[in-house]
Formats: sequence, C-alpha cells, structure tokens
Amino acid sequence: MINPPALTNLKHLELCVVASRNKTLLGWTSLIVAAPVMQKLTLKLLVYDIKRARPIVKHSACPLKCLKTLELVGFIGQPIDLEFATFVLENAIALEEVIIDFAPPHHKGVQEHLVELKTKLPRGARLIVK
Repeated sequence: MINPPALTNLKHLELCVVASRNKTLLGWTSLIVAAPVMQKLTLKLLVYDIKRARPIVKHSACPLKCLKTLELVGFIGQPIDLEFATFVLENAIALEEVIIDFAPPHHKGVQEHLVELKTKLPRGARLIVK
C-alpha cells in the first residue's frame, strides 16, 4: 500500500496476513504510519511455506508516537516477522508492551530471537510471551 488515506481516528489496527516466509511485511509500514494515534497494532501472521529464509531488511525511521502495544500472533522468529517487529520497536516512542504468541510448532531458534527482540525493547516496555 503506497499512499493510504489518513486514518486519524484509528486506535487499533489488526493485520491478518498470509505470506511466504521469504517475503517482507515492510510494505505495510505506510498503512501503520497513516494512523498517527494508533495505540495497538496486532499482526496475525500465517506463513505457508518452508522456503529458505532471506536476510533481514532495514526500513527508514518513522516515529510511531502513540503506539503502546505490539501484538505478534503466529510469531516464527524468521526475517518476515523479525524485521517487522524491529521496525516497530525502533520507531515506537511510547511502547509499553510487546505480546508474542508463537505459531505452533515452535520453530528452531525462536528463543534466541526472543532474546534479540528483548534487547531492542524501548526502556520501560515489557515482553509478554504466550
């Protein structure tokens, strides 16, 4: 989504995405940035393939001034969700919590990636793992 309309009253955005593991979710950032007062962002991710994962991509900074909660449902600890989470963590100024709900079965190395995400949490934010 290149130029979404301004979502000036949106408080909670829930993205339900079916994607290939070697794709990116960073294309959704323009929609996220279009919601300046959003307080909760939920990503429900269903990954449908087992192709080799690709490297993580960095995205330019865009302050998310009001976001307090990031919820990742279907977290697999691969570039598709790690780069999305990293984008949010690096840009969410008021973030209070990150909720991780794993995709069954847990993928190898997920715990290691959780430790990495925890180091990127803004000061005062907490990590909740379900």
